[in-house]
Amino acid sequence: MTDTKKDIYADFDAIYDTKIKPKLQNMENFRLECKRKHDILGLICLAAFAISALALYLAYKLGSVYAYILIISAPVFIFGWVKQNQNNNYFRKTIKENLLIPIFSLFGKFQLSQTETISLKEIKENGLFREAKNKKDDDNIAGKYKDIPIYLCETKLWHSESKENLNGKKEIVRVEDFNGLILKIKMNKNFEGATVVRQRPSYDYLVNIVKELQKKYPSLINEKIISFLTSPMVRTYGNMRMKGVSIGLNGISIKTKINPKPRKLEKVTLEDVEFNEFFDVFSDSQIESRYLLTTSFMERIKTIQAIFLALGVSCIFKDNYFYLFLNHCMNIESLSIEGSLFEVGSMKDTLLDKKIYQRAFYELVSIFQLIQHFKLDQRIGM
Repeated sequence: MTDTKKDIYADFDAIYDTKIKPKLQNMENFRLECKRKHDILGLICLAAFAISALALYLAYKLGSVYAYILIISAPVFIFGWVKQNQNNNYFRKTIKENLLIPIFSLFGKFQLSQTETISLKEIKENGLFREAKNKKDDDNIAGKYKDIPIYLCETKLWHSESKENLNGKKEIVRVEDFNGLILKIKMNKNFEGATVVRQRPSYDYLVNIVKELQKKYPSLINEKIISFLTSPMVRTYGNMRMKGVSIGLNGISIKTKINPKPRKLEKVTLEDVEFNEFFDVFSDSQIESRYLLTTSFMERIKTIQAIFLALGVSCIFKDNYFYLFLNHCMNIESLSIEGSLFEVGSMKDTLLDKKIYQRAFYELVSIFQLIQHFKLDQRIGM
């Protein structure tokens, strides 16, 4: 990746014209075929579900003989649901391999990884999300930038808790700890200690840093994004997420436990008043933590958070690795309050729009500019 903004965008145009645009018509035909299968399988599931519901009603009203209809309808519903998910996963994997990885090639050699790149064990050992018991990855991408290993993992972390429902009965509920992107970078030196940076909940902070970025790059952050963030529905969603409330297929999840201070680390207060207002820092090396958390570094973090529209940001410096956690990233392209990251098109929308790939490119630029901040290609002290 070249260092000037002008050259970076010129690089993207070249990649788009040579490696992406020639594939788009074939990929668009592929999308339409996948969508056709998706719709057919959806109708099969809907019909099987309706027949199953009717069979249960008739069995209850007229006799158990009608329950035998479930022997046929239930397997059909399961078959349609499984095949629909397989079709969706095949679509996402194919377009990412053909349309996303070429954008990554601007920065180095990367590929979709079929194996886990960041484990739950190492996340918890490093001082964050210690309550999490489960982890499910959506995407793993691994590669090298200037011979430096880099891993990106889109994942969900959660645990289960026993809580009383409205009737006073105990029930097991799923509580989400993290849902977003983890970036892991192998540094060119070992840190003397461990430093953990954790953002305090504030939806207004996200809105403000997005507006700041808009003043610098109006073509990157347009009014559509600002309107999206300040709409009543999205603002309500953001504030609920900040308070640990999530609503999904698993019902309503409320996180009541306060994140504890990482073990063996002490609170660090920096000279930057604004930083202290919105972030907590814990470290076993006061000097090193102040050396790492410079104004320049925090500006890069703010840029990444604004571009990904992440509701929360955390960082870890430990051993010879740097970790960045972007929690609950919102998807402006589909105007959804949460969606997969690095998406280069969806099954329901055309793939022929260049803006789709520009957005993924902007996200990658913000990440690799942070990596450049550490001068990882130089074998010198930080």
